[in-house]
Amino acid sequence: MNMPKNKFLLSFLLALGCLASPLANSPASAAAAYYPDQLLNPQVQTAAVSGTQTLFIDKNLGQLQLLNRSTGKIEWTRKFPVLYDCEVLPGSGKIVVLTESNKRIQKQVFSAKGQQISQQTFSNITGGSDPQIQWSAAGVGTKESVAVMSGDRLSVYQYPWKKPVYQLSMAASEDKKDESVSLADAQFQFPYFIAKVNGLSLGQSRDYYKVINVSSKKLNLILFPTNVSSSFRAEGASLVVNTSSIGSPLGLSTYTPIVYARYDLKTGKAGTTIKRTFTQPDSNWSSSYFDGRLLLTDTERGEQTLLNQSGQVLAERTAVPADLRDKLVGYSGAKAFILAPFGKQSAELRSIFEK
Repeated sequence: MNMPKNKFLLSFLLALGCLASPLANSPASAAAAYYPDQLLNPQVQTAAVSGTQTLFIDKNLGQLQLLNRSTGKIEWTRKFPVLYDCEVLPGSGKIVVLTESNKRIQKQVFSAKGQQISQQTFSNITGGSDPQIQWSAAGVGTKESVAVMSGDRLSVYQYPWKKPVYQLSMAASEDKKDESVSLADAQFQFPYFIAKVNGLSLGQSRDYYKVINVSSKKLNLILFPTNVSSSFRAEGASLVVNTSSIGSPLGLSTYTPIVYARYDLKTGKAGTTIKRTFTQPDSNWSSSYFDGRLLLTDTERGEQTLLNQSGQVLAERTAVPADLRDKLVGYSGAKAFILAPFGKQSAELRSIFEK
């Protein structure tokens, strides 16, 4: 049967509109951007490069990706044989990477456009077995430093990079309280080296932190309960830790958990602290921290909240359990940019709390 051209065109436009309508109604329609859901993994770290650029740091895959939130595009991707550390220098947009070349530790510096600016090989620095290797920028009264932690031993190198200027043990009695312990991650901000340790015992998992002053050798411990996962970063004189529940057959192991805290690096004492009270064993929470903002999702209250680094509430909205995977990747005032699950294996860029 022949259809008149005008009716055919109308049918085609209606069909096209139906195909486009899910995207048009989506909170991410302005960006229309979708990404692998690997970026939602809490182990994939984020860092602000500029007011519109977010860097994704995936140490497991040895990969960096720069997202431009204004266009919704991944502007560039860099892969490395191993990614020990990655730091963004505030105000400069420069990105410093510690990697490996020909079994030697190498520092590479990139611009915000992903172009390599320089590289330096540390021929006398060796990593040992499954090491954590971290870099610390030069500052007022401090030199550029590289720290290597292998097992419990910590070695710190400075120019001319020939031998350690500090060598010390980070062993603690806390290490003997679990069936097994592993060094999960680390960060170095001279003189403080921060080691995140994961302990396993009777099927239960817990995180704790060792913060050591390499000059004075003073070690502080920061402990968290079982079945609570945590993320961290050093900011100025503070260690920022945010947590999420990871579930347990027995329910929550604590009903008034710390969901966010800022610890003094010198003393290990908590300053700003946010706790939530849970009354149901099947309750859950998640938190995502980015550049001075915290996104907190609480299933018992059914709320998702944006807070500043002092714990002040900036915005709130209703939340459902599916929102527990939302990841904060930027903000502008009270408006937040998140990656949220989309479909089975994708993530979607959204803006929320818009006025």
